[in-house]
Amino acid sequence: MCNNINYQILSVQEQELWSLMEVKNYLRVSHENDNKLISNLISASIVYAEQFLGVNFFISKIACLIEQAPSYLRLKHKPIVINKVFHIIDEEDKKDITREFGYIDSYSQKISIAQEYWQRKLEINYEAGLGDKIPKPVLQGILMHIGYMYDFGENSVNILSEIKEIYLPYRFFKI
Repeated sequence: MCNNINYQILSVQEQELWSLMEVKNYLRVSHENDNKLISNLISASIVYAEQFLGVNFFISKIACLIEQAPSYLRLKHKPIVINKVFHIIDEEDKKDITREFGYIDSYSQKISIAQEYWQRKLEINYEAGLGDKIPKPVLQGILMHIGYMYDFGENSVNILSEIKEIYLPYRFFKI
């Protein structure tokens, strides 16, 4: 739809979803030989879950620059909370239009731009991510995925259908 959009991630508030000790306890691992491997599996399973669900877990502050605003758009990182919207008039002048830029449908995450700002240069500053609101079943699915990858190594490239079933009710669909 719109290829004139640039994203800049300003900051990410990472948090520990599962500690190494919690995962080792779940896996019944008492030695330290696999600490690096298990840490990598934690990271990999989190990335996979985010990709499958279409959502960011960690809160990111993002600036989105739109060269020519369309009538509507969906921002790349989800779920979103818009902080500020600016109409970029020129290099040195921008007008805060947060109150009148349009609106966001919180369910579909679709942003509708007010007609007066169509084809204008806009900057949207927003936050994306679930933060501490990650559903407990999703956290359990991540833990199960770690266990599966630890037990089956290279043969665990594809995630189990049981874990996908856990994730499906929380998935954001791209339409």
